[in-house]
Amino acid sequence: MLKRFGLVLMAGCSLSIMNGTYAEINLNGFATIAGGRTLSDDDALNGYDDKFSFDSGSLVGLQAQSDLGDGLSATAQIIARGEDQWEAKFEWAFVGYRFNENIKLLVGRQRIPYYNFSDYLDVGYAYHWIRPPEEVYSLPFDSLDGIGALVTNSLGPVESTFHFLYGRTRDELTIGGAPARIDSSDQMSLAWSLTRDWFTLRLGYAQSDLMIDSQTIETIAASWVQAGFPQFSDPISITDDDNTGQFIDAGFTIDKDNLLVVVEYTETDLEGTPLTDKKEAYYGSLGYRVGTVMPHITFGYTENTPGDTRFLDVVPDGVSDGLDALKAGTRALFNGSESENEYITVGTRWDFHPAAALKVEYTTFDDKLEDSTDSLVRFAISTVF
Repeated sequence: MLKRFGLVLMAGCSLSIMNGTYAEINLNGFATIAGGRTLSDDDALNGYDDKFSFDSGSLVGLQAQSDLGDGLSATAQIIARGEDQWEAKFEWAFVGYRFNENIKLLVGRQRIPYYNFSDYLDVGYAYHWIRPPEEVYSLPFDSLDGIGALVTNSLGPVESTFHFLYGRTRDELTIGGAPARIDSSDQMSLAWSLTRDWFTLRLGYAQSDLMIDSQTIETIAASWVQAGFPQFSDPISITDDDNTGQFIDAGFTIDKDNLLVVVEYTETDLEGTPLTDKKEAYYGSLGYRVGTVMPHITFGYTENTPGDTRFLDVVPDGVSDGLDALKAGTRALFNGSESENEYITVGTRWDFHPAAALKVEYTTFDDKLEDSTDSLVRFAISTVF
């Protein structure tokens, strides 16, 4: 809870005050208070429905950092989110050791560098949107427990940053309306950024072994075993470590004078699982600063390709009502993630204060499969302190 959140930080601050042997703790904070609603009664979009809500996208965070001397440092970040009933959680908790000015080792819980804006994804003040496009920034977890390294170099006029991470993530998600547990082990993530003046190019890659404990999926797999088709358990179940996930990201940013251009492409493969076989998503965003105001527009596209269900073809239709229903339910599980959407966001950011910005956005979503269009309007105040 927020009370516990405050007590933890107060206790940490007290250490530096009570005893001079403790290193000084530097605190930085950030917050986004967002509100919005859809303009349709049909569907929920990005955590919003047709009832005005302040939960989705609202958060308060504090980061504590301490320089322990001789290259050693400690960092912790705690965030309370509206969508989690404002329960405070440790997002980061790691120790860093700088070998020299170019190489830093990181050990502990840290952010996975999946995307262009991963390093400051929760700091809404750092970018022009209320949130980076959720259709691209959609992986169910973004932190891992493990070891990482940052390597920075100057390649002539180009600044190079290489980020490596290896570790494991265990988290919760929802499948078929029921809770599930995901275990992403042997996870390796690489990101390389090259910056020259106003242009930045970024490439990223990640892979891991996946195990998902889902009652929905395991019930279907067990039903096929009971029906006399044990061979179907392997392509349906995700409780072994034979399932792999791969992720790639490529993007660039142009931030020159008043002009801002951001383009990013991602591709996700979940080989051997009944979840999305492949997801491709991209966006392009254009903004232009006029004094303290930046109007902007973003166009995006996402397509989810469902997993392969051809293994079900060996079961003929009409053998029994039970088998027909099980076959239909299995296809629905695989095809439930199928989608093809386009969206356009028009918005503006107003820096009305040196440490705060007001943002307003209007987004239209075009569902290509359902041939339907929905709209979302939202606003937010983002600040740093």
